[in-house]
Amino acid sequence: MIREQSGITSVLIPLYNHEALVGQALDSLLLSDCGKIELIICDDASPDGSYDVAKAWLEKNAGRFHGTRLLSNPVNRGVTTNLNRLAEEATGEFIMFTASDDMLEARGVDLQREFLETRRKLDFVFSNCEIVDLEGNTLKSKVISDAYSLPMKLPGIIMLNAMFNWSIVWARIFARRSAFLKFGKFIQEHMIEDRWSALKILNTGRYGYLHDVVYRYRYRGLAAHPAINCNQARKDFHDIERRIHQEAVGLLNILLWVRRLPFRTNRGQWPARLPVK
Repeated sequence: MIREQSGITSVLIPLYNHEALVGQALDSLLLSDCGKIELIICDDASPDGSYDVAKAWLEKNAGRFHGTRLLSNPVNRGVTTNLNRLAEEATGEFIMFTASDDMLEARGVDLQREFLETRRKLDFVFSNCEIVDLEGNTLKSKVISDAYSLPMKLPGIIMLNAMFNWSIVWARIFARRSAFLKFGKFIQEHMIEDRWSALKILNTGRYGYLHDVVYRYRYRGLAAHPAINCNQARKDFHDIERRIHQEAVGLLNILLWVRRLPFRTNRGQWPARLPVK
């Protein structure tokens, strides 16, 4: 059994085909307290030089961190399998997933860790994001505007936004490791994993919102996920919601029931116009 390291955040990076961008993602970690970070990167058989870039970066900067590891898959296993492997490797009290083409703001890891350290009744934190383009230019400085910062202190408002106003804010994970592992593994056959994790988090009731901008999400349009089309995305969303509705309680159960209404003609199965396995 892994011995959990108190006060340490395991930053988990699934790496794939981001040779030109992963260096910037890793550089942004240096703006947090690296001595409290366990950095684990897993390259998913990238066809470019991503692994070599990450290896060279770690050779230069590994000494700043509490610990580092660079893993690689011999063949491409897909994002969900890669995320599951990273979660199993983590030893920190907290875990954080971040994409290999995104970046963090100054003290991005520290702010989220401190948020949970001072709120023992919470296990998860959602944080505000900035959206940038391929060159790092700001497209939107805050996904959630200052006008909504106070309403977002209410768990019910967070749930409503995540359910019906889906954005990158709800797709990021910072959690107590022990609480996250109770969810079980990401569903391997899904190509979109973050709806599953968000709904799992909402179902616990043990989450909060940090209005500080923590992540810099790099928007690359459809080119970011060439293998995922609208039908695949919708199929994954509906399958995730159907599965979690079976275990959901309280407001989340009601909201997922509302989400099912358009599909009642399919005897409650989702999606109505796509085959369900």
